Amino acid sequence: MSVIETATSYFERLIQSDEFYFQKGKDALKKWMDLYLSDEGQIELQNLLEDYTTFAEIKEGHQFFSIKEILFSIISYCDIHARGKAFYNQYDDKRVLAKAGVRMKPWVINTFNYKYHKDNVNITVKNALDMLATPENNINSIALSHRELISNHYLNHPYNSDTFVSELKEKFSNLDRTRNPENQTLLIAAHIYDQKKEWDKKQMDFKTFIANLKEYTEKNQLEYDFGNLNGNNIWIFDKEQYFNHKRAHYEVIIKKGSISVDLHFEDGHQNAEKLRTLLGELPTDTLEWKKWHFGNSVSHIKKFTLSDEDLVEKVVECLDELYDATSEKLIDVIKNMNSELTMNTVINHPLNQILYGPPGTGKTYNTINKAIQIANPDFVLSDHTRKQIKDEYKKLVDEGRIVFTTFHQSMSYEDFIEGIKPKIDEDENGNKKVIYEVESGIFKRIADKARKPRLKSENSVTPYTFDDAWSDLVQDANRHLEDGNPLVLTIQTPNLGLKIVDISDKGNLNLKPIYSEDSKIYTISYSRAEKLQQAFPDLSVIKNVNTEFREVIGGSNSTAYWSVLNYINNKIKEKSITEVKEETLPPLPHVLIIDEINRGNVSQIFGELITLIEEDKRIGNNEALEIILPYSKKEFGVPSNLYIIGTMNTADRSVEALDTALRRRFSFEEMPPKPELLNPSAMIENLLWEYKSYEWTDKEYLTEENKLFSVLGVSEDFKKEKEGIWEQMKEDKKNNIVRESGYFQRFDFERINFEKLLTIINNRIEKLIDKDHAIGHAYFIGKDNTTIRDSFYKNIIPLLQEYFFGDYGKIGLVLGKGFVKKKVTESSVFAAFDDYESEYSERESYEIIDYRKPDHHYKIGDTDMDFSKALLLLMNQPV
Repeated sequence: MSVIETATSYFERLIQSDEFYFQKGKDALKKWMDLYLSDEGQIELQNLLEDYTTFAEIKEGHQFFSIKEILFSIISYCDIHARGKAFYNQYDDKRVLAKAGVRMKPWVINTFNYKYHKDNVNITVKNALDMLATPENNINSIALSHRELISNHYLNHPYNSDTFVSELKEKFSNLDRTRNPENQTLLIAAHIYDQKKEWDKKQMDFKTFIANLKEYTEKNQLEYDFGNLNGNNIWIFDKEQYFNHKRAHYEVIIKKGSISVDLHFEDGHQNAEKLRTLLGELPTDTLEWKKWHFGNSVSHIKKFTLSDEDLVEKVVECLDELYDATSEKLIDVIKNMNSELTMNTVINHPLNQILYGPPGTGKTYNTINKAIQIANPDFVLSDHTRKQIKDEYKKLVDEGRIVFTTFHQSMSYEDFIEGIKPKIDEDENGNKKVIYEVESGIFKRIADKARKPRLKSENSVTPYTFDDAWSDLVQDANRHLEDGNPLVLTIQTPNLGLKIVDISDKGNLNLKPIYSEDSKIYTISYSRAEKLQQAFPDLSVIKNVNTEFREVIGGSNSTAYWSVLNYINNKIKEKSITEVKEETLPPLPHVLIIDEINRGNVSQIFGELITLIEEDKRIGNNEALEIILPYSKKEFGVPSNLYIIGTMNTADRSVEALDTALRRRFSFEEMPPKPELLNPSAMIENLLWEYKSYEWTDKEYLTEENKLFSVLGVSEDFKKEKEGIWEQMKEDKKNNIVRESGYFQRFDFERINFEKLLTIINNRIEKLIDKDHAIGHAYFIGKDNTTIRDSFYKNIIPLLQEYFFGDYGKIGLVLGKGFVKKKVTESSVFAAFDDYESEYSERESYEIIDYRKPDHHYKIGDTDMDFSKALLLLMNQPV
């Protein structure tokens, strides 16, 4: 049985229709494309469209009212969710091209761009308008995602926009049955979508769905930004990011297979409750309150699964409804909260700070955290995984707001501030020569970037309306009448015109041709002139004045109305002023990280900066100073939004201490070893909080869980009870309950007690030298009973050898006899040399036992030693 024989009534209507099935939409689009707007009018309208709420509410009498009606009319034939479709769509069945999933603001902006900036039109809108403009060469499958699926299924190759429609017409040539050829592609689309289950078989996991959602919002220019994917959810912000990690954000989340679109409140109880109160009663037909870990959230009542058709479009529709219903109620309060938070957060960071401590204590690791907290205070570290934190760090580095460098002995002032550098210059003939130029160094480059003003440009239009122009015309006419010299208005015929001879009590104008006093008087009414001006803000587009004016106001007197309208339009054009206003935005924080700051010759590298980096000497402060740089001869000062974070290894004896003058200009934060981070319970708790938004079955979380559990050697009992303990942890946090001991302390773990091991080693080192030469916890992170051996021989023992200058007796006091043994030597190892060797022959020598070698054969008494037994002896435990 053929497709036509089984066609629905919709198919039949397409086949039998004499006119294009969306002719009214096509006519509306043509009216828009034929309408003339001056350059000034385009700019004014474009600015108004950016303030969509104002544009949507303009009333009859506004100069752009008729344009609003045209645009809304076009859209009403394109999208099932178009605003005012019931009014603007003139078909009884309210037929539309498609369900576009585009909000009204992008619709009107992109329909404007379709006429004036065709290269800047979102793909969905472009496909819809192309369909109305030239239906024979287009098709009403307007979503790019659908076109890609259709092309793969029916055409057996990736989507090609140039050949897509022609190939489909060839593929479905049996559907070339419509009376009007412009309806053929509509019939093809109807057939394709009737078979949608055959080609829309994409099986998605949540990660793929989110990727599609991001792609859709980008291609359709929707005003949303996305946070990082957190396993089973993703946070969504507005473009200005007033809704963000700190206060409130929108979210798409999947739980037990059900996808919901929510608004979450992230702040403490007081502010979160304030935001909930502002929302008041929710529209029960779309939204509902939803219980969440730390207080109620708002959720759209519609829920979805990954197998739903048009999932992306449906989720976007719910997100739009949720955003529209909540954002305006909350935005002002959230702006104030964010402003206060940003000020407080940035102020609390010292401008110049140094993290100091022994090796392996996480100094460089923590510079990343601190730099992000300074450069982007809205990014909450505790809400993100380490991978996401590193991604944010990379983003800020790519933006030039964080710069990382390492000091070394050959670093100089010329590298750091500015210097003369050689460059190769090649002329057009290929001849090369060396030239020397002044080049900015690391510090000066980021300082110059931090100083550069941030400007926001806005077009401000001073409105001049029809009423203003009419009022000016009346006043101008009255002045001329009082002087006995009536005001003459030009008409289309050269050297002729109409003069205003009277103004009636009702405010109407009486006009008479200038060539005869006996000529007929033409009356021009305010209301009819206003209607014409709305329809024709530019008279140059009119082809037949009589016909086109009659369509708007009926009657005649077209020449007289033309002369008045010409005066008014010229006045509006003359007195409507567009100004570009530049607003100076607050400067963004910038961060310079200097690793190993004490390894360079600090006084030589910093030079005069030793003075300029002081807080009160920075630009904008009361005691601000600027100096003339020695090479460029330019003034230079350090901006107040540039932060310096240095790191210093206290155990590095190859360098001198920091210059005293520089030392007093920095605040110092000690980074000691933290054995408590090696506690199994603490490690598990940190993992659970880091991935608190993820499902237990999420692949990313499971990778990290398996890695940690393998290192710790967790028991089966632990695995059974972990979920219940996690629920208790969340409940305790909600109620501000703090436990003295860890939640997982009662479980046994197979791993050696690294916390105790590190504490013992550092206590012994502190007794023998000082705490500046301790061993950091980083050498134990991620190690198990096997991999800790490599860390001992590659990191810990070499450090001890350096600390104690090769004194193996002291190393033995730290590690014990399981690691250090006395060498057994011949009675004399020296050459015969009278009376001198006796001084050294009694000296004891020691060696490190290397348990990595299987043939070490080391025994203590009758006990065959291995690495694990040596660790037990180190901790004074029996073997």
